[in-house]
Amino acid sequence: MADFIRQILQDALSYTAAMGVVGCAAFVLLYAAACVALLPISVLTLGAGAAFGLWRGFALVWAGATLGACLSFLAGRYWLRGWVERRVARAPALAAIAAAASKSGWRVVLLTRLVPLLPFSLMNYAYGLTRIGLGEYALASCLGMMPGTLVFVYLGAAAAEAILGRF
Repeated sequence: MADFIRQILQDALSYTAAMGVVGCAAFVLLYAAACVALLPISVLTLGAGAAFGLWRGFALVWAGATLGACLSFLAGRYWLRGWVERRVARAPALAAIAAAASKSGWRVVLLTRLVPLLPFSLMNYAYGLTRIGLGEYALASCLGMMPGTLVFVYLGAAAAEAILGRF
């Protein structure tokens, strides 16, 4: 099943990259939807660098990740709260991070965003359980995601350049 989803995301990435400005907007929405649906966004992040280049890919992933993070945060806070509470209860590390975020607010969000090894999509939902406001959550997420996003999009762009023999 994971290979099937990965292939669909790769096909969608190729399609949006060929559509110009409309494709850029479609990519941002696709990325946000993948975040909300807990799909493997690493495929889209690396693929954006290959398909759109470093700077455009970075901007699109950053916008899509920020939108997806905010939508997931709101879903975790209002619409899927019971599901998120049960999920977080089964993951002690996730519960500890959410508890720390309730106490220290945006600082914990910013620090966890700087560590791209944590489960990004699930963390978005977990932060919805905290007392953090949407504005400070969005700003801390947006700023904290920048370095990791740049690195992963760069890796995708560099891989594309190497494959094309321009590296």
